[in-house]
Amino acid sequence: MAQLAFGAPLWLFVFALGVRLAVVGAFRLDGLAGQDAFAYLQCSREILHMHSGELPCSDFYWPWGYPLLAALFMLATQSMPFGAQLASMVAGAALAPLSYWLVTECDLTGTARVQQRPIACAAGLIVALGGVLMLSSVAVMSDAAGLFWATLSACLLLRWPRRSGARNAWSLALAATALALAIVTRWIYAALLLPFGVFVILTMQRELRRLRRQPQGSESPAPYLRLLPLVPAASLLFLIISAQVHVTRLASTPLWDRGWLADWSVLNAVRTSFDNAEGHFSFRVPPLIFYAAPLFHPLYLFPLLTACVFNGAWQLRRSRALPVLGGWCASLYLYLIGIPQENLRFPLALFTPVAIFASVGIYCIPLPSRWPGQARRLLLAAALLAALPFTGRALTRFHAAASSQLSDIRYLQSQLPATATVVTFELSISLAFYSRLNIVDLYAQSPQSLRPLVCGDDAVYVYVREQNLESQWAAKSPARNFHWLRDQVGLQRIGQQGDWTLYRALRCARP
Repeated sequence: MAQLAFGAPLWLFVFALGVRLAVVGAFRLDGLAGQDAFAYLQCSREILHMHSGELPCSDFYWPWGYPLLAALFMLATQSMPFGAQLASMVAGAALAPLSYWLVTECDLTGTARVQQRPIACAAGLIVALGGVLMLSSVAVMSDAAGLFWATLSACLLLRWPRRSGARNAWSLALAATALALAIVTRWIYAALLLPFGVFVILTMQRELRRLRRQPQGSESPAPYLRLLPLVPAASLLFLIISAQVHVTRLASTPLWDRGWLADWSVLNAVRTSFDNAEGHFSFRVPPLIFYAAPLFHPLYLFPLLTACVFNGAWQLRRSRALPVLGGWCASLYLYLIGIPQENLRFPLALFTPVAIFASVGIYCIPLPSRWPGQARRLLLAAALLAALPFTGRALTRFHAAASSQLSDIRYLQSQLPATATVVTFELSISLAFYSRLNIVDLYAQSPQSLRPLVCGDDAVYVYVREQNLESQWAAKSPARNFHWLRDQVGLQRIGQQGDWTLYRALRCARP
C-alpha cells in the first residue's frame, strides 16, 4: 500500500481530495459565497500583484496566513479563484492522513494499541467525510487551512520526544512553526499555546528527571543542553506571530478592539441574545450547548458516535497525548463559549481531536468476542452513511446561497449603467468583484459623508435588504444611514429582487 512520508496511507488523501473535487463538480461550486470569501480572494490577488513599497490588504480584517497560501496556489491558475479554492481543498483533504498520523503518535495501550491501524483509518475517514470540514474545504475561506496547520503541529509535537540529537530540535521547531502558521491563519488557534506549552514543559520535566536518575559518571549531555531545542522553536514562533501582529497594527481595525476579544465574557456562555459589531442576534440555544456541536451534530459527528468520544477520551487518560488532544478541546471550547456570536463553522477548530477520541472509542467498546471487528466497522459505516444526507443538504444550501447572491448582483447590473454609484450593504465586496459599479458601503458611512455624494451631479442608487437592516442592524450605522437617506433625502423605489430593494436617491440641496 502506498504511503505518505509519515506512514499514513496515500489512499486517504486521494479519497478525501477526490470527494472534494467531485462535490465541486457536482454542485458547480466556485467557493465564493458571502462577503468573507471575496475578501480573502481580493487579499490574495493583492499579494500576487503587490508592488515594491506597497502594503497589500491594508484594510483586511483577518490575518494573512490563508491569503498567502491561496496566492501560492493561484500562481498555478493565473490568479483564477479556483486556485484559492484548491488551497482549501488540498488542506481539507490532507487532514485525513494527518489524523491517521496523529493516532499513530498517541502511544495507545491495551486494546487500542492492538487496533491502532483500524483506529487511525477510522479517524481519517471521519475527518475526510465531516460535513462542516467538507463545506470549508470547498469554500475560499481559512477554516480548513487553519485546522491543517494546527493538526500538523500536534503531530510534530507528539513525535518530538521520540527524536534525538538534531532531529529532536528540528521536530520541535517545525511543530512551533506549524502552530504559528495556524495562529496567523485563524487567530483562534492562539488558544493552543497553553495546552501545547504545557505538553512541552511536562516532557522537559520528565527528561530532566530521567537524567538525574542516571548513575554519576555515565556519559550524557548536561541537563541544560536538553533545553536548547526550545530556543529555535520559541524564536520561530515569536517571529511569525510578531510579523503578523505588526501587519495587523497597520489595518483599520486594531486587533484588541475586535468583538471576539473585546466582548468576550464567561457570562456569554449561557446567553441566547447578543448585540455585537455585526448587529443583534437571538439564538435558540446558548453557546455552552451550541459549541459542543462536534460531539453530536451530524455535520460533524453523527450522534451514534457521541458516546464513543467520551469512551475514547477515557481510554487515553494515561496517554502522553491527552494534554495535547484534551487540552486542545478544552481551551478552544472555553474560548468559544465566551464570544458573543454563534457560527457552526467556528467549532471546526476542535474537530480533529474529537474525531480521534471517537475513533479510539469505537474500537475500545466492550463487545462479545464473536465478530467484534465487524460490529465496530458496521457502527462506523452506519454513522458515516447516516451523516451524508445532512452534508448533502448543507452543500445544496451553500450552492443556493451563492446562486442567490449572484442573481441579486445580476439584477442590479441589469437595472443600472455600468459605472453607476451604488450605496449598499452586505454585497459590497462581491459587487466590486463582479462589476465596474462605484460601490459605497453603508456600514462605513455617516450622514456627513453621504451628503456630498447624494447632493452631487450624478445619480446615486441604494440597494439594501431593508428587513435585515431593521432587525439585525437596528440602531447601528447601516440602519441609521439608511434612515437618513430615506427620511432626510428621500428614496424612490425602482424595483425588487428577492429580499433586496433598489432605490434611487432624490436630489437634495447642496450643503
